[in-house]
Amino acid sequence: MIVRFSKTLRRIFALIAIPALSLSGAAPIGANLHRIPGSAVFLTFDAHPCKDTMLHKCEDLPAIDGAWKLLDTLRANGIRSTFFFTGQFIEKYPDIVRRALQDGHEIGSHLNSHTHPLEFQEKHITLNKTWFMNELLSADRALVKTGNGHAVKFFRMPYGLASYSVLPGARRNILQWAQEAGYTHVDW
Repeated sequence: MIVRFSKTLRRIFALIAIPALSLSGAAPIGANLHRIPGSAVFLTFDAHPCKDTMLHKCEDLPAIDGAWKLLDTLRANGIRSTFFFTGQFIEKYPDIVRRALQDGHEIGSHLNSHTHPLEFQEKHITLNKTWFMNELLSADRALVKTGNGHAVKFFRMPYGLASYSVLPGARRNILQWAQEAGYTHVDW
């Protein structure tokens, strides 16, 4: 089955397929869709509150409308997915998170603040185990607050793990700290 998402939805969520059913003959849905032989298609989506940058201005209300439309589309097609929510997104939009869980989707951690590695110096953040564990577990703590249990033991680094190579030793340490906490990294 091919699901086509509007430009707005593609912009809000990163669509990922990881070791998955061969989509032979199917046109790509988005730039991040990969054709990989296997037995299932895994759809994952990232969500975090938008923040204005020099490159773009946020349009928060259309983004939230898009999240509801995405959930409606997945429900109508009987599709289960994994959402990587930041702790901040869960706290800001608990109704969306509750709906995702109600529909049988998994929730993984997308850390708390969706900080880009190039922002660390600007924000005076030191990437250490304490900072990382707080960021990693924030989604789980926020889910507990919504009354919906705990996140699955998956996480996705904001902007992808490869972008953290700008911080010496970060990738190795992140994976080690996550493993110690029982989390598996799922990249895009």
